[in-house]
Amino acid sequence: MSIQKSISVVIPNYNGIKLLQQNLPLLIDELKSFIANYEVIISDDSSTDDSVSWIKANFPEIIVIQNQTNGGFSKNMNRGIEAASKNLILAINTDITVTKGFILPMLPYFNKADTFVVGCRLEGYNGEWQDGGKWPVYGFNGIRSTIDFTSDNINSNEWIKTWFCSAACCLYDAQKLKILGGFDEIYSPFYFEDADLCFRSWCLGWCCYYENKSICKHPNSLTINKHNKSEYIKIIANKNKLILNFRFLFGIRKITYICLLFFKLITAWVGKFWFYHSFIIFLKQYKSIKKANARYKALNPSYSLLHISKIIIEENKTKNIELF
Repeated sequence: MSIQKSISVVIPNYNGIKLLQQNLPLLIDELKSFIANYEVIISDDSSTDDSVSWIKANFPEIIVIQNQTNGGFSKNMNRGIEAASKNLILAINTDITVTKGFILPMLPYFNKADTFVVGCRLEGYNGEWQDGGKWPVYGFNGIRSTIDFTSDNINSNEWIKTWFCSAACCLYDAQKLKILGGFDEIYSPFYFEDADLCFRSWCLGWCCYYENKSICKHPNSLTINKHNKSEYIKIIANKNKLILNFRFLFGIRKITYICLLFFKLITAWVGKFWFYHSFIIFLKQYKSIKKANARYKALNPSYSLLHISKIIIEENKTKNIELF
């Protein structure tokens, strides 16, 4: 059965030939089975392996964007988003293995005018839970993005709102995604850009949903961990966590967060020198962060993230979901 919605699939790639060989044929088969109107765009982040030549030889119908320099996830994805021509955009990483019919449960959400994105359930290859819906935490010690929830036991017809969707595999309204300017490149090279994107959409009144029946398989952070040393990952993750909190915290919560930040800076010399490194990078980026915030505020956001977090919690606490 073909669904009458058009989909641009955007896949970021960096030296992922083995992952593409494993996962791309399965994805193409799914699209051919269920989607009448689709295109596949692979945005290549200056790979040094044979990814691009393999794609062109085996899937000549795929649109390949070749970036001359390695810019990281946000920049690479945005090139693909700019090229997308369909009304929905499926963002999916090279390390995602799709399951049969995974895309079908996501489609009905886009009959609702205020839907921005629908995220799927991510499992390890042995079926273990890895990523689900995201539970809001907007506290005095900052915004947390690591509490997941499952919805195995709820009515299958209920729609579940989520704090944000993992960009590893989710389906976006293309027009809204382009209005937001895609992923904010201040988070380059990786981490927290998906949370930021959804937070901006929520503040404009656009909803993010989690669909438990859409299942994909995913090895944890394989592509990032493969190409980056662990201390560098910590530095970038913490720098981007600072950006996220400075962007979306307000009032007494932001004041408290800044006070706690100074305490961390005073005590980080005890075995956490990487924290200083991340803070210095954050300061160097501060002008770019202010410009990014100005672009976002020009869209006239109507809601605060605190307000959104309360709405999600209030709606979801009456449902039979499980935090993990």
